[in-house]
Amino acid sequence: MNAQTVRKTLVAACMALAIALGISSLLLFVHIHGNHTFASNNHGIAIYLPGRQHNIFLALQFGAYATFLIGFLLNRRWRVFADPLEEFMGKRRDKILRNNEDG
Repeated sequence: MNAQTVRKTLVAACMALAIALGISSLLLFVHIHGNHTFASNNHGIAIYLPGRQHNIFLALQFGAYATFLIGFLLNRRWRVFADPLEEFMGKRRDKILRNNEDG
């Protein structure tokens, strides 16, 4: 395996892990909201979480943000997944510059 393949795999794995952690966090939130809510007079609801579930919820959220940020920064550094509009925007910019020079 060459370095480019390893880099692409690492960035894709970071992004996939971030998506999986984000979805897990969302599903845990739905579970918590459905099972741990208590009426609070007539002012809405209160959500009670045991310490362990609260820590898991926070870890999932932090992990999703952190792995997405790592994958994003590695992609910016290595340019393994280029911006799909980059080539289009470059051509568009060149066309605009050419039109401005003519006029």
